[in-house]
Amino acid sequence: SMVSQLEVLERLEDEGYEVSKRTLGYWRGKGLLPPLERDGQQYYWDEDVIERVKDLCSKREESILCEIELEGIKFPVERVEIKRFRGDLKAIIYLEDGRFILKRVREEFINAISIS
Repeated sequence: SMVSQLEVLERLEDEGYEVSKRTLGYWRGKGLLPPLERDGQQYYWDEDVIERVKDLCSKREESILCEIELEGIKFPVERVEIKRFRGDLKAIIYLEDGRFILKRVREEFINAISIS
């Protein structure tokens, strides 16, 4: 059966998940959730999207929303900070195990990064 975004949010809230409409939109934009299907004035998802959102909420709580791959090994990324060092922009990629990677970032890429 089909569910609206509001129904998804209400059902998840009833089960103790904290997620906003904005977050659902962000995840949809990132391709982590399927696009909404239109039916007249309403937009719907297939009901199995609820399990997918729960999975994303759990990953968010574990702080694993993305991974970085180096030499064939995947490392879960906890967070990324962008700072300016001596005129250069640097991304500090904090890994789940406490280590970090420092990477130079080109100015024009910063506009493409959305901070949630």
